[in-house]
Amino acid sequence: MRISNGASIGLGIGLAAGALVLIVGVGGVAGAAPAAQAALAGPASVLGADSIDVSTDSPAPADVTIGSDRDGDTIPLTLGQTLAVNLAGNATTGFVWKQQGVDQTIVHPDGDVTYTPTVYDPPRPGTGGVFTARFTAVGTGEAVVRLDYVRPFESHPGRPFFVHVVVASAPGSSAVSS
Repeated sequence: MRISNGASIGLGIGLAAGALVLIVGVGGVAGAAPAAQAALAGPASVLGADSIDVSTDSPAPADVTIGSDRDGDTIPLTLGQTLAVNLAGNATTGFVWKQQGVDQTIVHPDGDVTYTPTVYDPPRPGTGGVFTARFTAVGTGEAVVRLDYVRPFESHPGRPFFVHVVVASAPGSSAVSS
C-alpha cells in the first residue's frame, strides 16, 4: 500500500500453520521523522484494496454526524446540509466500509470514504480506526445511504449499514410533495 507524505505500508498474504495470514509492515513510522508519523495520524482516503492515501487536511465539520447507533434510522436534512457517517473498522484486516449506490440527485457523495487510524504512542500494530463517508443534500426527496463492511477481494456480501435520508427544502418543511 502507498501512503503519501513519506510513510509506507507493506501488505502481504501468506500461509502459517495452514491458515491464511495477512502480513502488514509499516515503514517510516517507528523512529521515523515526525512528518512520517503525522501522516499516519491524519485521515486516509480508501482508494481500493491495495492503496490508502493519507492527508493531513481535515474536512470542514459536517452539519449532521452519525455513527453505527443510527443504523436503520431516518435522518432529516435540508438542502445544502452535509452528513458524515462515522463507522468503526480495521483496515489492517483488509476490511473497508464501501459505499453502495445512492440516489445522487438527492444526496451526493463528497469524495471517497476516508479512514483515520487510531494512534497510540508507542504504535500498536493491528489497531483499528474510523471510516467516514460524507454526503451533501443536493435535492429534495428521500434516499437510502448504504455502506457495506467488506473485503474488496472477496465475493460475499459484507455487513451492511444504512440510513434513510429525507431532504427538505427548508427546516421544518416536508421533503415529499402531495
